[in-house]
Amino acid sequence: MSKLISSPFSSAILVDEAFQLLKRIDRDIQEARAQWNADWFRRLMRLRPKAVRRLQRRWDKVCGKTLIPLGSLRRQYHANISLYLYEPRK
Repeated sequence: MSKLISSPFSSAILVDEAFQLLKRIDRDIQEARAQWNADWFRRLMRLRPKAVRRLQRRWDKVCGKTLIPLGSLRRQYHANISLYLYEPRK
């Protein structure tokens, strides 16, 4: 089982799954915005950085570090809603 997980093919599959997850989260964010569902939007925006880190970590395992930095892959969102994202955790 460990050979399957460490093979390049399975790593590429994991990268693809992480990318699909990120795309699905972005699509759900757009849907939450369209429905004005602030709670759903807030939960997705807190989940998105974890999905981005997962994708970057898996991509680095497959392709290594890039010579040109990819950036933070941060998402643009409305300032009124972003207020809730950066509240200090209690």
